[in-house]
Amino acid sequence: MSLQGQSKAAAAGGVCERLLVVASGPVRLALSAPIFEGMLPRWKAGTRDVVTVRGITYRVTPLAGRWDGTPSPTTPKTLLLLCGYRGQHRGFTVDHVLGLTEVAPRRIQSLPPHFACEERTWFNGFFLFRDTIALWVNPDWLFAPGKGTDAAENFEDTTPGLTEDLCLTEDIIELEIIDAERAE
Repeated sequence: MSLQGQSKAAAAGGVCERLLVVASGPVRLALSAPIFEGMLPRWKAGTRDVVTVRGITYRVTPLAGRWDGTPSPTTPKTLLLLCGYRGQHRGFTVDHVLGLTEVAPRRIQSLPPHFACEERTWFNGFFLFRDTIALWVNPDWLFAPGKGTDAAENFEDTTPGLTEDLCLTEDIIELEIIDAERAE
C-alpha cells in the first residue's frame, strides 16, 4: 500500500483522513499520509543535518524539536521520515511508527480551550488512538521555517549525508490500517 496519493479514503460513513501515527518523545503525533515520501533507519542516513535520497535533499530535524519538545536521544531504532509538502522537503526523526490509520472526521476533536496560543497553529486537532490520544500535525506549520539551522533552506553549504545508491526498498516497514471503516 502506498501512503502517497489521496489524503482522504472512502469509508462506509463518508470520507476519512489517512494519517501516519508516530511517537516522538512522549507525544503521539499524526501526519497526513500524502506528505510521507519514505522512511529509513536514522543510522543509514548518518549524523548530518541534511540527507539526499533519490536526488531530493531533506533537512533533518527531530519531530519533537519543531515545537521545542525534548526529542529522545537517537538510538539504533530511531527512524527518519522523509516528507514533502508544496514543493518543500524535510526529514523528521521519530522514535517509532505506530501505524497507518483512517480516521473519520467525527472522531477528530478540536483542541481544548487551554490550547490558547501558538499551539493552535501546530495542530489541526486530536483523536483517540489505541490507549492514548494522537495530535494531528498541521503540515503548513510543520514545513514552515523554524528557528536556527532549521530555518536555513540553502543547502549549498552542506554536504549531503546519503549517497544516491541507497535502496529504500529493503527497509520498507509494513504498516497496518487501524480502526478503518471500509466500504464494500
